Amino acid sequence: MVANSAARIGTQPGWRERATQVAASGMGPVADGARGRWFTEGFAQASPTVVAALVGGLRNISPAGYAACCLALGRADLREDIGAIRVPTLLIAGRHDPVTTVDDANFMRDRIAGARCEVLDASHLSNIEASKEFTGQLRTFLG
Repeated sequence: MVANSAARIGTQPGWRERATQVAASGMGPVADGARGRWFTEGFAQASPTVVAALVGGLRNISPAGYAACCLALGRADLREDIGAIRVPTLLIAGRHDPVTTVDDANFMRDRIAGARCEVLDASHLSNIEASKEFTGQLRTFLG
């Protein structure tokens, strides 16, 4: 199962820029923008405590560790490799995800033999925002 992901996320210069920003300014600026990337406005308004806890967790992680992850993501490009996946694969995408889009999930679906893609009415953290539907898809897939 692959949820809210892509074979290639962003660009190397973009990830390098974010790593540099975090090294210089800490996690505050990244955390400040997470709410709008991770959740729809409706969910954020309906569940402010959940959103605040998750954004707060991001704010408190190691800037060095996060920057290292950014650099790794900048180098990661699995677009040519995903066709080698030969096991049943469920892809879950959030309809409103600005980070890893439905098009990204469909790209993977088209290259992984027998994969199926389910789109949930959520943003990037669909397992939180649409937890019931997410869990239902996972249970059905695992059967």
